[in-house]
Amino acid sequence: KKVDIKRGTSYIRQKTEDLKQLGDVVEHNDNSHKHLTENGFQFEGQTYYLMPKDIEHPLEESYVPTTESLPKQVDLRQQFTPIKDQGKFGTCVAFTIVSIYEHIIKKNKNQDIDLSELFAYHSARKLMEETQRLEEGTSIYYMVKGMGQDGICLEKLHPYVEADDQEPSSEAYEDARSRKITKALHVENNIEHIKSALSEGYPVAISLRIFDSFATTTGFVP
Repeated sequence: KKVDIKRGTSYIRQKTEDLKQLGDVVEHNDNSHKHLTENGFQFEGQTYYLMPKDIEHPLEESYVPTTESLPKQVDLRQQFTPIKDQGKFGTCVAFTIVSIYEHIIKKNKNQDIDLSELFAYHSARKLMEETQRLEEGTSIYYMVKGMGQDGICLEKLHPYVEADDQEPSSEAYEDARSRKITKALHVENNIEHIKSALSEGYPVAISLRIFDSFATTTGFVP
């Protein structure tokens, strides 16, 4: 019986190795038509290009990670306001930073508030170089700087309309002065630093480059 068990164990081990090798072959075949080159990501005869790179300046002050042990999980969703739709306009950074600001208000004052992403976007754009195209959007650095300088008004005072970067009203500017970013920290591109910030209750905004197909609603998105 001991011999039969030993043979059975060897058989299972061999079949497990065979399945692993088969899986490697299948994965290689699946990826054989995908190529990342200097000209872009090639897939099924089509080339996808990285969108223009904005210079993302780090914030002046850096976050110092905690030395305490981190919890197994963190969930900050209960203090966030409802998800909004930016449409096809390049305002993702505005929606991100405004969402975090709304989170802070809800967490500290237990108040749901709807603030103007378009107002924040306009302030950030004013600080950016004039040579940048409108569809390039903004960066986290300029968004934080803009909200630190002009603040942010209620949504109803400068409603979100796609591709409409008009000058806000004097009423909007007056309302915005009561809500300004006074401090924001740069979190290093390090998973442990990000985990640490989240464990201390700080939302983390992440900036990354994407391919031009990201905005499509159908098809392959590398």
